[in-house]
Amino acid sequence: MGRAIRLWIPVTPILLLFSPLILLALGIAVFLPKPLGVNPAEVVLGVGRFLASLNGTQVDVEQERRSIQIKLF
Repeated sequence: MGRAIRLWIPVTPILLLFSPLILLALGIAVFLPKPLGVNPAEVVLGVGRFLASLNGTQVDVEQERRSIQIKLF
């Protein structure tokens, strides 16, 4: 059996780095028309909330020869 691959993905620091771009997208989304009754600003906020809620998630993938462990923090 091969070695396990461990990946750590820092979602929260990445979200903090891109927060100015997220605020810019939110400012632009406020002025966009509402397609299919969905407010674009709510979509941008929802994606941000989803990414912020991923903190602490652990994903384990096992195959015949290799196992992969991904931790989101």
